[in-house]
Amino acid sequence: MRAPEWATPTNELYRAAIEMAAFADGIGVDDIGLMEHHGSDDGYLPQPFALAAAMAAVTNNVRFLLGAVLLPLHDPVTVAEQIAITDLISNGRLKVIFGAGYVPFEFAMFGKSLKDRAALMDSGIDTILRALRGERFEADGRPVYVRPLPVQKPEDSSWSVAAWRRRRNERRATVSASGRFCPTWSMSISTNAAASVNRPGCTSGRDPYRSASICVRTPSRAGPRSSGT
Repeated sequence: MRAPEWATPTNELYRAAIEMAAFADGIGVDDIGLMEHHGSDDGYLPQPFALAAAMAAVTNNVRFLLGAVLLPLHDPVTVAEQIAITDLISNGRLKVIFGAGYVPFEFAMFGKSLKDRAALMDSGIDTILRALRGERFEADGRPVYVRPLPVQKPEDSSWSVAAWRRRRNERRATVSASGRFCPTWSMSISTNAAASVNRPGCTSGRDPYRSASICVRTPSRAGPRSSGT
């Protein structure tokens, strides 16, 4: 969803993306992947749940992979509600991967500390899973009760936790909501076959602690190529 100044205007890009999702669904594409970043000059995609819900409303079969949702930046109760509503709109076609984040500016923008991301991931995941199981409980001194609940249950392994590292010598394995181990690699099919893979520890300037992901790019008008990915 990146829209530099020379490319497709943002309002046209988002509408086209929704139309592309409907087209992809009609030709049998299995998955559409949406990512999250904030404060990018070209817009990137700061609200993947909103776009996934819009796409879900015009599709019937294609699944939506949100990866990675930068959990330490957000209130986990809000994320749980976003998951529930998007899953309801899509009738159970949502999968979410949580990422720890790595961009200092994003953490500063949301008033969070990068050094706290491990603790925020752990507590956030616990809150979200309990909320989506329908529990009424307290977390960090506040009551939590999420309604409505999603179509899918956490035990169906729909909500995956992206692999990440708290320290260089400690890799946190990818686990499903049910506590079972699941693959570190998550794939989604690009609607225009322009996907790029980011690997942990790569030398492309990416954070070596991030998990692998597939990035969907939408076509833009002809113009100079960006040096970024």
